[in-house]
Amino acid sequence: RLSPSARRREGAAPGVADTGVSTLRLGYRPPYDSAAMLDFLRQRAVAGVEAVTQDAAPRILRTLGLKAGGQWQVGWLSAQFDTAQHQLRLEVSDSLRGALPLLIRRVRAWLDLDADPQAIHAVLHADFPHGDGLRVPGTLDGFELAVRAVLGQQISVAAARTLARRLRLAAQAECLLQRHVAGRKRIWPAQRTHGDVLGGPGADAGQRAQRSAGGGHVGAAMQGQLAVGHRAC
Repeated sequence: RLSPSARRREGAAPGVADTGVSTLRLGYRPPYDSAAMLDFLRQRAVAGVEAVTQDAAPRILRTLGLKAGGQWQVGWLSAQFDTAQHQLRLEVSDSLRGALPLLIRRVRAWLDLDADPQAIHAVLHADFPHGDGLRVPGTLDGFELAVRAVLGQQISVAAARTLARRLRLAAQAECLLQRHVAGRKRIWPAQRTHGDVLGGPGADAGQRAQRSAGGGHVGAAMQGQLAVGHRAC
């Protein structure tokens, strides 16, 4: 099916430190190259915020904060591809129950679950015969993606991941969760925190330029001059 299945309450999966869990199944159209998506996310995972497990049935573990109904809600999710059923098994902490409709939309955009592979195949297969099933990763938070893009300019993926981790550590006081998923217990820092961190002195000219650009787009977003969405392109 191409819509979420019925929700049910159940115990958490191994490694999930919470007993209040909502479980959903989100459908997608095959083919879907889940291995490529997982590898992309694994290479860019920020320690303490997100991870992709290395076991036989990998899971994406992620903390996040969402504003729904005027309330800021913080929690975690665990996502696992069920390739046989063409579904994503999604576990969400009960602290995010009030934001489930918004979260579902964000997850579908993040993992490109609504793509029509047949339409894509018709246009691109001749030029990219080995690209069937590839999807375009998005984001759970448009502002976070904008910050990652600034941090990743002209440096490697590993270096950008390190900078993102430093940013998270610099803002960790406000990000601690009461409960966590397999060691992920901090959320991505809020917009106001980015302005403080990115506005600080840089170690060299390159870092100062990156921080200047980051601080500039942070300020624009906070003032409503920059709109950020939830797709990577």
